[in-house]
Amino acid sequence: MKLVVNFWVGALLLLAAEGSVITAQAAGTIDQKLVIVRRDSSVGGQFNIAVQVKGTGLSAANTLGSATIDVQFDNTALTYVSATGWGFGLADGYNRSANNNATFIRLAITGGGVNENNDGTPAGIDIGSTYTQWVQLNFTIASTSGIYPLTIAAGSNAVSLFVNHANNPNTGVLVSQQLSPPINITGPSSVAEGRGMPTTLALDQNYPNPFNPATAINFALPHQGHVTLEVFSILGQKVATLVDESRPAGYYTEQFNGAGLASGIYFYRLSAGGATLLRKMLMIK
Repeated sequence: MKLVVNFWVGALLLLAAEGSVITAQAAGTIDQKLVIVRRDSSVGGQFNIAVQVKGTGLSAANTLGSATIDVQFDNTALTYVSATGWGFGLADGYNRSANNNATFIRLAITGGGVNENNDGTPAGIDIGSTYTQWVQLNFTIASTSGIYPLTIAAGSNAVSLFVNHANNPNTGVLVSQQLSPPINITGPSSVAEGRGMPTTLALDQNYPNPFNPATAINFALPHQGHVTLEVFSILGQKVATLVDESRPAGYYTEQFNGAGLASGIYFYRLSAGGATLLRKMLMIK
């Protein structure tokens, strides 16, 4: 299994796992991963992640029927707040919830209303070939000491698809199949405990690099203030704005997804406190 990203909350190392896979069709798979949306550096700050899902080699009948996804977290490090930014809702024929079970958030999705009246509507949500966000989970940082894993659990997770595309005609769903391991991902044995606040503006090399289609960009802010993080093509055209807001001093990780862009060299630029840093990255599809 491969690691999506290592990220810091002060001296807190959290890990997100990519590669939790179930077999959806005889020749297809469904993959899910966790992506950092925001990570502040101090107790009481925000820590937000997105649950993303994609399909590989699925047939036309790839409309989501139901799903159960358990996101494990350490409640001494993070305090769960809410689930926002759902990729689908009642208007799409789905009921969905995010319940806090102390050590894991259970995302429960049921598509019982998809094509409910046998007229083809609502059509539901298809699982596509590129990662799409299903929901954002919002936490506040409760502790910045120690090493804590953040993972998608395997034991009780399952995803099912409707037998027919958009459940039309209405013929029920495929049997749910369990997600495969990893259940827990552990980090490096050595961690820089007591990592203090940054003293200089810093912009790290993105990882992975080369990438396809997503990569993580780490940077450090020594002082509170307005910061921008932007991505440009080799021709100087801005293709993404990852950050454009005031943030407190600390360490940050942002995700860049170039799914809709061509392969090639891109530049990412960090500006804060009157200073600018620039680095180069390579996307190969």
